[in-house]
Amino acid sequence: MTANIIALVAMVVFVAPTRISATNNTNIVFILVDDLGEAGIMNNNPYVKGPRVQELVDNGILMTRAYVYKFCSPTRGSMLSGRYPFRLGNTRSNFIPWSRADGLNLDFDTIPLRLQKAGYLTYHVGKWHLGFHNSSLLPVNRGYDSFFGYLTGMEDHFTSRLEGMLPGCGPQTVDLTANATPAFGLNGTYTGWLYNQKAREAISQASVLNQPFFLNYWLHNTHAPNEVPDIYSNLYNFSDQGTNIMYGMISVVDEAVGNITDTLKNLNLWEDTFVIYTHDNGAPLGGGGSNYPLRGGKNSNMEGGVRVPSILSGGALSSSKRGTKFSSYFHICDWLPTLLHAVVFKGPLPEGTLTDKVSDTIPYDGVDQWDHLMGINMTAPRDEIILDHCFMPYDGTGCNHFGGINLTTGGGALIMGDMKLIVGPAGGEWTNYTNGTKSQSFGGVCCATTCLFNITADPSERTDLRGCLTNNQPSCSN
Repeated sequence: MTANIIALVAMVVFVAPTRISATNNTNIVFILVDDLGEAGIMNNNPYVKGPRVQELVDNGILMTRAYVYKFCSPTRGSMLSGRYPFRLGNTRSNFIPWSRADGLNLDFDTIPLRLQKAGYLTYHVGKWHLGFHNSSLLPVNRGYDSFFGYLTGMEDHFTSRLEGMLPGCGPQTVDLTANATPAFGLNGTYTGWLYNQKAREAISQASVLNQPFFLNYWLHNTHAPNEVPDIYSNLYNFSDQGTNIMYGMISVVDEAVGNITDTLKNLNLWEDTFVIYTHDNGAPLGGGGSNYPLRGGKNSNMEGGVRVPSILSGGALSSSKRGTKFSSYFHICDWLPTLLHAVVFKGPLPEGTLTDKVSDTIPYDGVDQWDHLMGINMTAPRDEIILDHCFMPYDGTGCNHFGGINLTTGGGALIMGDMKLIVGPAGGEWTNYTNGTKSQSFGGVCCATTCLFNITADPSERTDLRGCLTNNQPSCSN
């Protein structure tokens, strides 16, 4: 019955939208890695074997203060919609269980829809996790010409089955969709390989059609269950086999990135393409990954849960910006206006661009950062980020089923300038060193009620300054 539900929901006829002829040829490949934290790239972790991602760093802009939501679906919805995650329904549940009748607001003009109308071919490969109980929520009805991947939040990496993954899913439940129909018979290949193959096929198709394209490539790795072919885990020799498996999954990501880069270069598309690489949240604590030196991990508003490495690279990037760092604040919702500036308008967004059916009541939060990224405008356009804001009940389960926050008292997290305020339990007492061993406890209270940190001076959030709020301590200005 479960398999039939997924199959029936996915069966819908896709009608190609009206589009204009593209007047530019700058492509975008957006790579989003699942559950990989601050120390998930070779640049930040000498134990990672990741030379192909490092190539993006060496030939791009490494964004060192990039922020996302503390878990999966809200980050994805934020990137597509240009809104802060707290404005999206998925912060209330992460769309779990999978049968929840919920999805990304249908009135949002997503970035693929906007690019599609500008003449782009639009592809989505890999994880979706933004709703599918109604056919209108499927990727091909949210601005994508093509979709290949899975609709829920996790699946077996080798079989694409959901048994034991999500409540109510039996042994025959396979989550694999091609456009709007079940991809019967295509499961059984390790998804790190399968989705990479489909991503490369999308690039090849766009090359044949000679049209600019937007490829949203959302990898299944490194999300649980932690599974990888032995050829990757055997690259590592940590004393803990679970860590070898996790780091092997990171090497699958690196190989996939290299394959995308090679495909673009072999098809003579590299010089006309921006490649963006980032993670959807921090690595889960205890799962073999590392957010070191940041505190906390997935499901926490500590830096280890919400601050991730992001890279803007590709042959289309100005040579003067290659191998540089960007240390201003950047939120994943900023990509929508920033990319529209870069490839559609080739300049600042005209007034009224950031509007859609619901923007009067659910305003855009994304900030156009292109000129700042390129060094044209030296003044940072963003000095605050609303990371989380729990303000409304949902099915009596709290703001979200991960945070355990009592809605009668609320909770959330806010960055303003150097300071970061966390209200409500944040988690994050432990992290892992990059060599796979567990670090010492941070000690003290783990933000049981309220924490205040100077994340410029104290990015590891070791010194809670909350007493400054009432005691006017001199250390508040440090």
